[in-house]
Parts: sequence; C-alpha cells; structure tokens
Amino acid sequence: MRRRVAARGFTLIELLISLVILSSLVTLAGFAYTTYLDRWQENLGDFDSTLHDVRSRMLVNQALQSVYPFIVTSGENGAVAPFFFGEKNLVEGVVGTGIFNNANAGIFKLELKGDTLTYFERSTADVLLEQAQQEFTYDRQLRLISDVSEITYRYYGWPSYDDKLEFLSGNGSDSRRWFDRYLSSETGLLPEKIELNIRINESSPTRLIYNVANGADVIMGRYFNDEDEASGF
Repeated sequence: MRRRVAARGFTLIELLISLVILSSLVTLAGFAYTTYLDRWQENLGDFDSTLHDVRSRMLVNQALQSVYPFIVTSGENGAVAPFFFGEKNLVEGVVGTGIFNNANAGIFKLELKGDTLTYFERSTADVLLEQAQQEFTYDRQLRLISDVSEITYRYYGWPSYDDKLEFLSGNGSDSRRWFDRYLSSETGLLPEKIELNIRINESSPTRLIYNVANGADVIMGRYFNDEDEASGF
C-alpha cells in the first residue's frame, strides 16, 4: 500500500513573513518610482529652462542682427535718418520682420524691466512711423532672460554719414569706433555692430557682438539723390 502524504499549508508565521516581504517590495518599488518621477520632473524642468534660454538668445540674436534702416524724419529741418536709438541700457529700432507679426516690419525695444530682459514690439502695420520722436505704445511684449543683474550695450560705427562719405571718397580717415550711445537721428546711419554685455545673477558677464546688416547708407543715398533731382542739381 502506498503511504498517504498529508497536505501541509503555510503556518501563520510563514504567512506573516511572506506578507512583510511582499509589503517591503511594494514599498521599495513605490519609493523607486517616486524617486524616478521626481528626477524625471527635475530633468524635464531643466530641459524646459534650457529650451527657453536657447529660444530667448535666438530672439535677441534675431532682433539685433535684423535691425532695418526704416527711414523717418528727424528734427525740425526735415532731415531723414533711420529709426534707431542705442542707449547704454536699451536698444530701440525696427526689424525687417516682426516676431509677433512676421508679415510686416516691427518696431522693437530691448529693455531691462526689473531683473528681466524684455522684448517689446509694435507692428508697422498698426502704426504709421514717420518721425524719430513720434509717440506710440508697444502692444506686445515677451520676457526673455530672468535674473539679470547687469546689462550694457555699446555700438560700433561712424560718427556721422558725412564722415563715412569723406572716407569712401578718399578725403578722410576711418573714424569708426565704439560708442556708449548711438542715435541715428544724429549720425544718419545705423551702427555696424552692437555689443551686449550681460550678467546673470552673480555669474561672470557674457559678452556678445552682433553684426548689423543694414545698408542704411544706400537707402540714405537714394533720399539725397531724390532731393538733388528735385532741387535741379
């Protein structure tokens, strides 16, 4: 006869030990998932921050490298000049293609508001820009770079349109230099380069130089030629 083997189940102690082990595994898995999720959110935040920084720099590049010689009247004598105001702490001018309305040129201003470098724009489709000192309001703005502790601009170019003409005709010297302030209403030209020095928090300052592709002298020449023809010269 075969011996009959009695069925044997888990004892209460074995069952409790199994439950403790299973509970520990579930807790450990939950902790690992939470840690992974927190790390993922942190990395995602860093990625979003990096993407915003890259996009902001691209917009600054686009604005300063796309300055357009939009001609306006300047002064009481009706002289013409590009619309551009370059101060030590802000830049104001016209870009050939607006950021908010890329179908038209845009009047823009880069200015530090608090500790944030902010881009302001108004489309030329909405305002008829005719004079250098014309009053208008910017209706769009975009915050670009936060935590800015210091920002300054400098401008490289000719002191005046006449100085450039004299040099090109062989009668003058190359008088181009760096300026802390560059007003096209006084020079008749746009700067050839714009230097941006920016410091974020307590980090070392970053120095960036942008070449301005303007062709303002060509456009200004057309205006002077038209005036000469109108006066009979």
